[in-house]
Amino acid sequence: MKTHLAVKCFHCAALSFVRCFRNRSKLAFALFVLCSGRALAKASAYELRTHGVMISLMNTTTGRVLWTRSTQHVQLREAHWSADHRAVGLETGSYILVWREGYPLLEVRFPPGNRAGLGMGNGNGVFTDMTQDYSLDYQWSVDKKRLLIRFGGSGSADIGPHGIGDLYCLKFTGRKHPRYRWILSPFKSSDYGHTVWKAAWRDNRTALYWPFVDDGTQHSQTAHLWYVP
Repeated sequence: MKTHLAVKCFHCAALSFVRCFRNRSKLAFALFVLCSGRALAKASAYELRTHGVMISLMNTTTGRVLWTRSTQHVQLREAHWSADHRAVGLETGSYILVWREGYPLLEVRFPPGNRAGLGMGNGNGVFTDMTQDYSLDYQWSVDKKRLLIRFGGSGSADIGPHGIGDLYCLKFTGRKHPRYRWILSPFKSSDYGHTVWKAAWRDNRTALYWPFVDDGTQHSQTAHLWYVP
């Protein structure tokens, strides 16, 4: 009888220990996830700030200013952040300032010949060589090595739910000395050039785009694949 009770007590103690270990493991895992989430939020706390004619990017967690640029002779447009807030494209009338976490600030000129900062000039009496008026949207790839941009003009933003415009990919290479190049989408319509009405990323190298075509609706519901180099 005493032996039976001893075995039973040992069994109960073992079960209690296992339950306690499981609960503590769950608690430890929950704390790890919570702390990791807080660390991620702190790591991505970047904010653009203006000071007169100067604009800067600050890490609001550390208070460190990562870069500062003068805006005296340019017209600032919209800032286009990546989904995780670790990259931004800041458009002006003459160029795009591109910053990605871990990389130097990069000044990107618009595609030559047929794209658009401000066709009217950049505020300093200097006219661009582009015929479009504005960008419609920016789409960052998850790894932030590529950036889809649609450019529009002459009322194209008012056509359809997202506007229509020519689609480009801005590709970044290099780390210490980053470089870039523009890649025009492969789609070409005889009536509307490279015009698309929507674009998105399927993965870091594959883009989806929906052409604007003269098929009665003019807004194709079929997504086309673009394997970006």
